[in-house]
Amino acid sequence: MSVMAAQNGSHLYTLMEEEPSTPYKSQPWMLHVVLHGTMKGEVDDKELHFNMVPYDVRDIKKEVETVFSIPACVQEVEFEFVQLKDTDRVDSIRLQSGDTVFVNYKSEADCESVKVALDWMQLLTCLLQGEVPSVTNPMSFDLNEVIRAGIDDRLMEDLAFQKFSPWTCPVKQTNKMYFVDLGGLDVLMELYSMVQREAWCTSIIEMKFLEASCMCILSNLASSNDLRRLIISKDGVARSIRSFLHVPLKKGFEVVDDSGCPGRPDHNNIILVDVVQSALAILCNVCEMPEIHEELASNSELLRQLLCVSVSPTFEILRAQLVASIFLCCAHSPSVHAHLCRAEVIEGLLEACVYRGAAMEQQSTPIDLMLLKYFTQVFMAQLVLVSPSLLPPSLLEKMHCHMQELLDTADPYELMRFEETCRFSWSIFFPYVKLLYIPNTPASTGSAVLTKLQSLSIQVTIFCLISSLSRPSHQEIMVDEGLLDYVICMPWYVPGEVKAKADLVVRALAAHKPLQPPSLASIAKAKLAKVHFGLDRVVSMESIHDLFIELYPALYVST
Repeated sequence: MSVMAAQNGSHLYTLMEEEPSTPYKSQPWMLHVVLHGTMKGEVDDKELHFNMVPYDVRDIKKEVETVFSIPACVQEVEFEFVQLKDTDRVDSIRLQSGDTVFVNYKSEADCESVKVALDWMQLLTCLLQGEVPSVTNPMSFDLNEVIRAGIDDRLMEDLAFQKFSPWTCPVKQTNKMYFVDLGGLDVLMELYSMVQREAWCTSIIEMKFLEASCMCILSNLASSNDLRRLIISKDGVARSIRSFLHVPLKKGFEVVDDSGCPGRPDHNNIILVDVVQSALAILCNVCEMPEIHEELASNSELLRQLLCVSVSPTFEILRAQLVASIFLCCAHSPSVHAHLCRAEVIEGLLEACVYRGAAMEQQSTPIDLMLLKYFTQVFMAQLVLVSPSLLPPSLLEKMHCHMQELLDTADPYELMRFEETCRFSWSIFFPYVKLLYIPNTPASTGSAVLTKLQSLSIQVTIFCLISSLSRPSHQEIMVDEGLLDYVICMPWYVPGEVKAKADLVVRALAAHKPLQPPSLASIAKAKLAKVHFGLDRVVSMESIHDLFIELYPALYVST
């Protein structure tokens, strides 16, 4: 995209025979616009004046964006109770000057600030490519001056920390959508790839700073569920892994200055820490997407580096929590369990729990440490229940002790509140519910320790659901996944010693919303899942009839 196109946001249209005459298009034109902010419930009546008749609804949206800072991508325009399409032409819908349209939107945006930062990124990208933009621009075309101006004005930092964060703010979410709608993600990824070309050890400090800034923006974009798969498709994960692996970290890694003294790191090391932290944030934000689990788990160097961060005094306990949550989400895919076991991830996370516990007085609080242990135990529970044959026998007793400690000392509701404070938010719960519907199979090893460990793993999974589903936002996600009936049926099918705890999950749901008894079909599916098929198969089948045909084919032989 050219710099000029990005700056003026012009539209190009294919002119039809019915195009109005030039005098008609040039005459002044006005609309009454009723702005309805759906997030705050605000309603405002405004007049919108045009120098010429708009061609289609896109032109109206663009003018609303310019005048009221409401991005076109979040507007829904209604006229006479009909929602209009962007391609609807003004003359074809009989919209006249002086008519009233309704514009529904979630939130305004910081349109001008986002545009300024994006213009600078586009100009910088052109200059790094050796191109001279063929537009009149107040900025210098000298590469060093452009870089210095952007750094001095903190354009990328402002975009990441002021315009895109915190992710819970509606204005910040709208800013992200507006940025992407303008083509900002493509520009960002192009700039990121260019500043990443040079090896870290030979790259100049400005390029390292730009790389860290690109990653910071990307991590805040990735905090939005709607943008995660788009970022993955743009190679955002692959590039962040490459940045994360710039400098091999060693266990106990600590940043130092040029003389080797800890505590006063030089600028290169400070930026390296920023790169590592931004890479962790990107991976943590996208790690629930199953399509990247193989990419993450099969990279042994990445796994080693993640475990090094978890026991590094340079990185606070929050980074260790992010590492544990990345592994927790990767374990949703049984196909990667062998990779995780070969990389000794269980041993590494248990070591991190011990290390952070010893350093707790200086770096963290008891609840910080408990959250790290919680993520670690939920990760281990998935391996125990799904892939017990991969577990090293020498670790079983140690895993048993750590799980029992969590269950004896942790409060699921306290962890839920702390997760909310730390802005940990999950977007999928199927992997946890399906653990409780694994079909009954005899223990293959005959190990008493493994049998006890499997029982504790079920309790840890129930603990996880109690904590997570106590949040209304998480309950909505679980309902959208079609899991409500299966969660309500869960206490009937778990082992007897944990039925009372499973009932607490249902009580947590009932505390926030009235529950209805599950349908007979759901009860039957839940039974079939637990006894025969597992939840994956049952949910994917369109009809319960197909399950019975598979179970009892002789009864369905056509006569």
